[in-house]
Parts: sequence; structure tokens; C-alpha cells
Amino acid sequence: MKWLELDEIKQQLRIEPDFHDEDALLERYGSSAESAILNITGRTYEELVSMNPLGENKIPADLWEATVMLVNMSYEHRSPVSM
Repeated sequence: MKWLELDEIKQQLRIEPDFHDEDALLERYGSSAESAILNITGRTYEELVSMNPLGENKIPADLWEATVMLVNMSYEHRSPVSM
């Protein structure tokens, strides 16, 4: 992932930091959400960072929040595992 951190995702989803059973799943959701934001905006990661009005080395806050919301939606609406 380029701008999301696993601990931030877990905090957003209210998952305990020391619970690691779904780390790989959360990282896949994070990477997919970042790719979606890049595709929707038609920008590169570097271009998004340069758009930050605060001049920080981060993407704009609204795009960061949209990325986390996509992860949250993917996690909340995942298909149940059948046996």
C-alpha cells in the first residue's frame, strides 16, 4: 500500500491492533482501494501528493478518507465463508 497503513485500517474498522488473522485480507482491500482512487482520479500517487494543500508529503485528506471508506465498505460487505 502506498498511503494507507495497516494500523490505520484496523483503527478505522475497530479491529484490535494485535489481532492478525485478517491482516492479509485488509492489505488486499487497502491496495484495491488505493488503486480505485488512482483510477477514478486519473492521477499518479505522486500527483495526488502534490495536490495536498497543506504541502505535506501525503495525499489530500479527502482522498485519504475516501480510500479508507472503500476499505470499510469492502470489509463490511465481504462474502461469508461457506464450508
